[in-house]
Amino acid sequence: MPDLDAIDPHGEGNIGIRFTMNLAERLRSMEINRAVLWGIAHRGWSFFAGPISIFLVASCFTPEVQGYYYSFSSLLALNIFAELGLGVVVVNFSSREWASLKLSPDGMVQGDATAKVRLSCLLKKVLQWFLFAAIILCWILLLGGLWLFQVRETTVEWTSPWLFLAVLASIQFLGLPFFSVLEGCNFVGEVNLIRLIAGVGASVGLWLGIVCGLGLWVNACGLLVNVSVSGFLLAKWFGRFFQHLLRVPVQGDEISWWNDLFPMQWRIAVSWISGFFSYNLFVPVLFRFHGPEVAGKMGMTWTVVSTVTTITNAWVSPQFPRFGLFLARGEHGALEDLVKKLVRITVGVGCFLNISLILVVALIGNWWGAFPERFLPLGPTILFMLGNMISIALVPIAGYLRAHREEPLYLVSVLSGVLITGSNLILGFFKGAAGMGLGFFLTQVVLLPVVWRTALNFRKKRHGRAASGGGS
Repeated sequence: MPDLDAIDPHGEGNIGIRFTMNLAERLRSMEINRAVLWGIAHRGWSFFAGPISIFLVASCFTPEVQGYYYSFSSLLALNIFAELGLGVVVVNFSSREWASLKLSPDGMVQGDATAKVRLSCLLKKVLQWFLFAAIILCWILLLGGLWLFQVRETTVEWTSPWLFLAVLASIQFLGLPFFSVLEGCNFVGEVNLIRLIAGVGASVGLWLGIVCGLGLWVNACGLLVNVSVSGFLLAKWFGRFFQHLLRVPVQGDEISWWNDLFPMQWRIAVSWISGFFSYNLFVPVLFRFHGPEVAGKMGMTWTVVSTVTTITNAWVSPQFPRFGLFLARGEHGALEDLVKKLVRITVGVGCFLNISLILVVALIGNWWGAFPERFLPLGPTILFMLGNMISIALVPIAGYLRAHREEPLYLVSVLSGVLITGSNLILGFFKGAAGMGLGFFLTQVVLLPVVWRTALNFRKKRHGRAASGGGS
């Protein structure tokens, strides 16, 4: 093996080495490490698979079935009411404990004994929570679906597919605490790889179900593959890790739910519940007021808009454990520089993707004239895209604040939920999707300066820095 340190990258004949080193440096400058790379691959697959799914849905489903298909997906977001933000709390607390721990070659946890006990206690507590919450989630999904879909007479067979999907989603919910602990322990790359493989399998299962004419059972086909693959890889790669943690003896209450976890969790729970009303009610409300065909157009459009969020979050989510490490080491300046860089990256990538998506839909429309009719008109679509761009720009800032084990934006989230829900119910009832898009965009415009000022005031309070327009 050659000594790479002895190689002159600028020497003659080393063009490939220069290219590789320049590429690596450029990737580092964009905060792209292995975890981010797998995250981008996972989101990139969603970006690639999404248009295929959309094309198959538009080709093989009637507009009415399309409405039920996307309404199913929207209702699955009700898991927020079961998780209540605990996953984010677990990531933050795990990262603080993992700063004093490491993984041995045989898959065991090594390091500070107190940190190991606290991490074990955390895992055991959250497993109990998620087991109980999964049962609650199952009932929420079952009853929520029955309430929404029974409102209209239809020939579409939705009852059995929805009941099975609700049970399957509750089983998937049980895996969340394991992935949250792994992310907090800086195994973000491995978690993203599992999600990538499971996501590919889920997409293939979904496509096969659509092509084979399974109707609304296709949602369950994709989710079943996802749950099976994720569970298998989780057990294969991290089975010993979790077995070791669960066997660590815990004496007393090393982590108090009410004193340690709940003060942060309840604020995140309020934010997440508000987020549900902000981002997941478009399709169900239109289904209720205007029928499945309009809901289907909204669902397909929002899927495209959400794809941008999925891609841009690939840069942000893998950095959250680093946020906690920076704070644990007192490196506040480095953390703030990272947050500002992530904001610039997500906005730039988001603008490029939104423009690209509009052009792609227009190009396909030239070939298949009926395809754009499965989406909302261009005006409401642009309003949703602009509002979403503001929203994704605030994600790194929210992550920065939560890394302090606090949730100062919970009141902002409540305000967002109230404004968007109000606009959905009022403007959505009278003006349909166009009214919803206008309300969503105006709400984000109002929230932008509020979030920015909240972050600056929090920064000044915690770190004693002047809250001046965004300086470091």
